[in-house]
Formats: sequence, structure tokens, C-alpha cells
Amino acid sequence: FARRAHSAGINIVGGCCGTTPEHIRAMAEAVGGRRPRKRKIVPGIKVAEKPQPVRRYPRAKTSLEKKISAGFVLTMELDPPRGIDASKLVQAARMFKELGGDAVNVSDLPMARMRMSALGLASVIRLRAGIDIVLHFTARDRNLIAMQSDLLSAYAMGIDNILALRGDPPAVGDYPFATGVFDISTFGLVKLISSFNEGRDLLGNPLDMPTSFFIGVGFNQNSNNFEHELERLEKKIQMGAHFVQTQPMFDPAKIERLASHLRGRNIPIIVSIMPLISARNAEFLHNEVPGISIPTPIREKFERITSREKALEEGIAIARDMLSAAREIAQGACIMPQLGRYSVVERIIY
Repeated sequence: FARRAHSAGINIVGGCCGTTPEHIRAMAEAVGGRRPRKRKIVPGIKVAEKPQPVRRYPRAKTSLEKKISAGFVLTMELDPPRGIDASKLVQAARMFKELGGDAVNVSDLPMARMRMSALGLASVIRLRAGIDIVLHFTARDRNLIAMQSDLLSAYAMGIDNILALRGDPPAVGDYPFATGVFDISTFGLVKLISSFNEGRDLLGNPLDMPTSFFIGVGFNQNSNNFEHELERLEKKIQMGAHFVQTQPMFDPAKIERLASHLRGRNIPIIVSIMPLISARNAEFLHNEVPGISIPTPIREKFERITSREKALEEGIAIARDMLSAAREIAQGACIMPQLGRYSVVERIIY
């Protein structure tokens, strides 16, 4: 072996695992006295690759996008179950469709708590309830390969409205020791989905055909640095975002400020509306849930209410007021019932 290696041009021979000093001694004796072979220099060959030109496809509008262009839209947010039974959520989606709802938002493991996947529930609801889906899609749990795979799978299932989000960190959820992947930021996620709409993956490799995703992004109107949020939104729009969905609204003036910034541009705003259910609920959301801010007068009003029924009525009344305001300043609203109270939706929208 040592002689053959030397004849082939190898100048250093040795042993790996499984060899012993005797093996090394035998190889040394076999090639002892031989001079190192002259090195042959093989000139490198450069391959001039022409970059694949990006094909600009006309993106077809999704059904929800067409409805937004025609008028005000209503969606409802559903959280996946902590198990395999999605029947109540399918029933809620059917009810919402009968009420005239346009789409259902499916959240992606909110507060980083273990549940059925958003894509799994979205496909079940679309199949069994026959209503459009806005799929929340985060950068938290998947690496770049899995993200692209799931997005292609969603599109193949007929799910073409995506709300691109960062996702709550695992540290706030019920598996704080889990790993947050975050291969890319929200900006990168929007860019990735936009690349699919151009018929290529994130590395520029061509797809067999382009997607036509309607890409949404979140906006925190309650941020202490509103201008910074606007700067982030502008960057997401540059990356390819088509619409904006806000945090739950309890102060219309903040949404009016966002609408003023986007006036004259084709970037629809969908306002989130969350009906409150009690004083304790209002305090928890205000103090513990990032992105939600409930004005002091509203929280003080709930403190004066003494019964659950009256508190629920007040929450519905506030939600109705917020929906009325949203119709004046935005292009849609997403109702976010809490704790499975889907029956309140009808009382809010009618």
C-alpha cells in the first residue's frame, strides 16, 4: 500500500484508527530511501456561470385580496387546539362564514405554547369549513429548509394569505428550554415569501412555478417608539409586504396615525379587535402580553363592574365601538375572541 501510494504521487503516508506501531514501521521500511515525488500543478479551471435572470411574474390576486380591494373585510382569529380535536374550531369557522366572514386567521403557537400546528389546523378548516385562511407563519420554530418546505406545502393546499411574524420566544412559553431557531428575521421571511412569488427560492434556484402569496406583516401601534415601528414597516414593505395587521386596538387615534402614514399607497390595514371579558382579563393583557395596551379609563370602567355578565357586555360594546372606528380608518378587521367565546362575534359584527 505504501509503495502504491508513493507511485501515485503521495508524499506522506500514515495510519489511522486500527493501525499499530508495527504497521507504521512496516510502511517506513517499504518507502525508506525514496525521494518525495515532484508535485504536479494542475491549473484551475474557472467555469463562467451566467446568473439566472429573475423572471418577473404578474402575481394573481388572492380571493381575500380581491375582497379588500372591493370593500371592508372581516376575519376571525382561531388558536390551534392543545390536542387533535379541531371540531369546535371547524364549527366556529363555519359559523363565521355563515355570518358573512371573509377569512379565518390561524395563529402559529401563540405565546410559544405547544399546540397543533397552524398549518395543520388551517388545512383542516379550509377543507371542512370552506373558508379562506390567513396563515400566521413565524420564524421561530423552523430552519430555512423547513420554512420553505412548509410555505410550498401551504400554497399547494390552497392557503395563499400569509401573516409573516417573528414569533414569541420559547422562554415565555410552556417549554422554556426549547430552542428558538430564528434562522432569519421577519424581514428575511418576507423576502423569502416574495422570492417564491417571483418563482425562485431564497438562494435564487428556480421553482417549477411561482406562488401568488398575499403577504401580511404585523404592526405594534402601542410601541413606545412609534417612528421606529414605521421604519420597520417601511423595510418590510420594501421586502414585499402587501398588507398590515395591527395589535388589538383600544385607541383608534394610534391607527389613524398609521393610516395617515400609509395614505395614498396600496397597503391595506387590518385592525385587530379583541373583546375583553373582565377586569382581571384587561389588567393581564395590559401588563403581561407584549404589544397590547389598554387605556386606563377602560380598565377603570371594568373595575367598577361587579358581574361577569355585565363585564362581558361591556367588552362586546367596546369591541363594537372599535369595529365602527375601524370601518372609518382601515380596510378590514380581525376579531379575536378570547377563551373560545366565539358566540360573541355575531354580537360584535351585527
